[in-house]
Amino acid sequence: MVRLSRLEIQELNHLKRVNKIQIGNWNHNMNVVRHNPGSETMKHFLVKAAIAKLILDAEGNYVTEARIQGGKADVIDLIDSRIYEIETKPKAETIDDKIAKYKRSNPGFNLEVEMVELPEVPDNLTKIEEYLKSSYDGLW
Repeated sequence: MVRLSRLEIQELNHLKRVNKIQIGNWNHNMNVVRHNPGSETMKHFLVKAAIAKLILDAEGNYVTEARIQGGKADVIDLIDSRIYEIETKPKAETIDDKIAKYKRSNPGFNLEVEMVELPEVPDNLTKIEEYLKSSYDGLW
């Protein structure tokens, strides 16, 4: 069972109200890496798991495969209000459209969107964490 601090509960309630996140029972979905069987490669799943680990290492909380206004997010850092979208075949227009859609669909909320371009992530499992830490500010 996941135990939340008072601050985490306040943040969670704020996200629920402002973002209208619809992922069911938070206690069962928080800090669990969910697989998307429809379109997810093994590398995509492993990168999602590495992002989740780094968020936990920083004493944060996350949800994966979360339905929010504007789509379904790969990983949401609940403390930093940051979405990590992992793109298998990134195209500039697709990335820009996704970022704009998340921000447009969640007005009044300072939502950061990080696009992780899967082809740029090393195939070597031991180097994934190092790459993510050096490439994304929210993942020290």
